[in-house]
Amino acid sequence: MSLKFLCLVVTFSLSLSAFAQDAVGYLQKADEVSHNPKLRGLKDLVVDLVSPQMTKQLNDQKIFGNIREVSFRIFWTAQPERIAIEVIGLPEGFREIKEELKAVMIGRLENIIPLPLDKKLQGYKFRTDAKKPRTVIATDTSTLRPIPEYELVFDADGKLASMVAKKPVGLITTTFTWLKAPWSEPKFYVTRTTTRSEEGPQLTETETDTSWQTISGIGFPAAVKTKIKQTLKQPGSPNRPIERSVDETLLFKNYKVNAGEAMKWFLGHSTAAP
Repeated sequence: MSLKFLCLVVTFSLSLSAFAQDAVGYLQKADEVSHNPKLRGLKDLVVDLVSPQMTKQLNDQKIFGNIREVSFRIFWTAQPERIAIEVIGLPEGFREIKEELKAVMIGRLENIIPLPLDKKLQGYKFRTDAKKPRTVIATDTSTLRPIPEYELVFDADGKLASMVAKKPVGLITTTFTWLKAPWSEPKFYVTRTTTRSEEGPQLTETETDTSWQTISGIGFPAAVKTKIKQTLKQPGSPNRPIERSVDETLLFKNYKVNAGEAMKWFLGHSTAAP
């Protein structure tokens, strides 16, 4: 190998490394400027999640008879970091159905405690795009994931402005609206996300609005309201699509913040998952 060629290889490798470092820097900056209760001193949390729509659906299905209100109580501790969930308001038994309901709701903890971007995209390789300012490309080099590539765009403050999931059969584009309040200073918090998902003849548009409250000086979601509109183009009748709209509300109630209630629950449930 000639010295000149070796120098070119080394230079190219260093350039790729620099692009990767720049990309990770964007992700870290976005997390630094975003509100996260963990960074405000949250150590121990109990909260009830209530979905009126889920209560109605279960009553319509008549599996449990007439239910007044079903809720999901989440327990979370920072040290060690662990999470558990209980279903409140359903009769005894029905273990499999309850586990399915828990699986649906457990991910909602991210509305309260967001995952860092690098963890959310764990397993992807990051690089910047020299032609697109403040843009990071996340690529699945294993080719096994359902979304091979993401494109993340950051604004001048470092906040995540938009994320595009590039699927083999379509795109999912999410944009974020941020605000800043005295309780969040100097951080920003999300008030709205708008998602547009295109997959073949189907278009799904989702708007999610989050209202916030402060407890013990820390900002927490009070309610998350979601509007979903699906449009399906009919073969042979492109001007007469089928449309369906759904509204959902998720309420966050009965917060217990840094009161030791979650730790007490875990100590009393030795079989609780860490």
